[in-house]
Amino acid sequence: MHFGDHKIEQDAYTILESTNYSIQVDVTPNKHVYMGTLFSSNSNGTYFTKNAEHANRNVRGIMDFEKVQNIQGIFLINVVDNWQEVENRPSAHKKLKSHITFDDGRTFEDLKSDGDKLHLHSVTELSNSGRVCCTPEIPPQTLKKFESRFISGGAGE
Repeated sequence: MHFGDHKIEQDAYTILESTNYSIQVDVTPNKHVYMGTLFSSNSNGTYFTKNAEHANRNVRGIMDFEKVQNIQGIFLINVVDNWQEVENRPSAHKKLKSHITFDDGRTFEDLKSDGDKLHLHSVTELSNSGRVCCTPEIPPQTLKKFESRFISGGAGE
C-alpha cells in the first residue's frame, strides 16, 4: 500500500483517533527513525492527502497526537524541528514544535498563548494521562486546579 511516495511497511504506520468523516494515519518509511508523515482521508477513506511531515513518534510507534474531545476537527501534534539531524543521527535530541489544526489536519498553525509559541509534551513522553477536552463552562472554583495548564476560551484560537 502506498500513501504518495511513502510505502507502508509492517510496523511502520499508526492509525490515529479519527472523526466520523476522516481517518488520520501516520506513516514512517523507516521504522528506526522516530518520525512520520501524517495523512488524512476523504470521507470514505479511499483517498489520502499529506498534511504534516516529521511528526514526532516514540520507539513504540506512538505519535504525538492529541484530539480535542467534543469539538470536531481540532487536534494537536508535535513535529520534529531538527528533523535532518535526527534522520542522520537517530540518537540526536529532538527539538519539538507543537501545532494545532482546526480543519482535521488540512492546515496547521503554531500553538500560541499571548503571542508566544507553546511546545507541549504529549503521549510520547507520558507522565500523566488524560484527555484534551472541551467543556461549555468551567466553574470559577475549579480553575484553581488548572494553575499549570493553559485554558482557551475560543477552541484554541
